[in-house]
Amino acid sequence: MVVIIILIISLDNRIVKYYIGDMKYKGDIKTHFDINNQGTLVLFVPKTHWAKDFWEEKVDPNCQTFGDGYCVEHRYAQDIMDGIQDELET
Repeated sequence: MVVIIILIISLDNRIVKYYIGDMKYKGDIKTHFDINNQGTLVLFVPKTHWAKDFWEEKVDPNCQTFGDGYCVEHRYAQDIMDGIQDELET
């Protein structure tokens, strides 16, 4: 099996990886979500299709929304961020 890897360097010198062979996209959390901590609530705004799919599959797609984002209680936000990071590293 041949997998073509294209590396793209972002403006902040981070490597964003595209795996063309299996169409698996990698990056970091900031690549996929805008995260806005408002104290008691944290807003997760998906920026990519991967992020939207992740949320629908791994978190609750019916949770409270605000605009295009999902509102999460502060106590659950770190677990969600850890889950996103774990998924990106696999």
